[in-house]
Amino acid sequence: MAFGLPVIIAGQLVPILGPVPTFQWYAAAIVAFAVPAVVIQLVRQRRDTASALTPAAPAA
Repeated sequence: MAFGLPVIIAGQLVPILGPVPTFQWYAAAIVAFAVPAVVIQLVRQRRDTASALTPAAPAA
C-alpha cells in the first residue's frame, strides 16, 4: 500500500496533468515525506546515543 497506492494515484493524474507535472508533484510529495522522516531518525539516534553515554545512577 505504501508504494502501490501513490503510484496508482500518479498514474490516474497523468492524463489530467501530463507526465512531467505529475512526476514533479509525485517527487515533491516523496521529498515532503522523506525529509521529516530523516530528521526524526537523526533526532532519535542522537537521543539514544546520548542516553547510552549517560552513566547510570549508583544503587543506593
